[in-house]
Amino acid sequence: MMTRSATEIPMAAAPPDDLHERWHEPVMEAAELLASPGPVVGRALMLLEGAWTPASISRCIGESPELSAQMIRAASSARLGGRVRSLDEAVLILGSNALRGWLVAAATYRLMESPLPAYGLRRYALLAHGRETARTAQSLARLVVPKEAPQAYLIGLLHDLGKPILAAAGGKELKEVIDRRGDDTTCASEREVFGADHAEVGAWVCSRWGLAEDLVAAIEEHHSIQLSPLSQVLHLANMIAHIDDDPGLMVPIQAVGGEMGLDPAALESVAAGEMGVPPPPGLTPREVAVLRGLSAGLAVKEVAQKLELSPNTVNYYLHRVYKVLGVSGQTQAVLAAERAGWL
Repeated sequence: MMTRSATEIPMAAAPPDDLHERWHEPVMEAAELLASPGPVVGRALMLLEGAWTPASISRCIGESPELSAQMIRAASSARLGGRVRSLDEAVLILGSNALRGWLVAAATYRLMESPLPAYGLRRYALLAHGRETARTAQSLARLVVPKEAPQAYLIGLLHDLGKPILAAAGGKELKEVIDRRGDDTTCASEREVFGADHAEVGAWVCSRWGLAEDLVAAIEEHHSIQLSPLSQVLHLANMIAHIDDDPGLMVPIQAVGGEMGLDPAALESVAAGEMGVPPPPGLTPREVAVLRGLSAGLAVKEVAQKLELSPNTVNYYLHRVYKVLGVSGQTQAVLAAERAGWL
């Protein structure tokens, strides 16, 4: 009788049905190479398949300080900014479905931060877009389906997971088609090359990891027909996150928001990033904007350019932020602000 190792998790046997046969093996190899859990994540996922307790999960996650910090931050976000004091408490707040999703998100962080030349994306660009989509999806969900807000954040982080998989499998061919099609949609280029797009591939990978079916469906539908409120939230959040690149999206954003019953003023607030928990009195809007830029993966010089400030001015704002938040560096400042829901 064969037994599975501590890091193995159930895997679907085949990639998406529409994937051209010649791409089956390259895509599966890319998924195995790029989207496989590390030892701690693998053991935690295995524990979640059977009888588990908060103590058993927290002991496993506690082996990784980085993963522990991410779990506590996730639980704090789910509690809308409340302080979470232990891993046991974080596990209880998240529950098995959300916890499984956060493990997937944590394990794919480094995958999402890589540059993707096939898509014209520099390093951190995909990760920054995922974070922006996640925050927007969470804000929208609080208006439409409040109980799903933590899950909305999660699928926002993961919705483009299929892009690095496809880029690794056939990036050269994909770039040629994207360049040829010009302004046409990326999904159409992906389907021309592979027979399936990144939404389908991302959903397949998340399904392999055992993500809940409704979350997998939302990821698969974020560029197509949305069959659930969670899918609609992700679709709308993704468009809002792209609005800086394509201002013409405002018309379909308003149309989709109207179909979801969103008040136009509330939708504008979400699009402007104003739906988070109000920052403390000591932080100015400009200082919050600096934090948002850093949270999106931008360097100080890039934040300065985006806000039309000098790097020295951005650093001045940062030192004021450190003083208000009682922290000593950029990473601590961003984590504190995200944990409290200010970004």
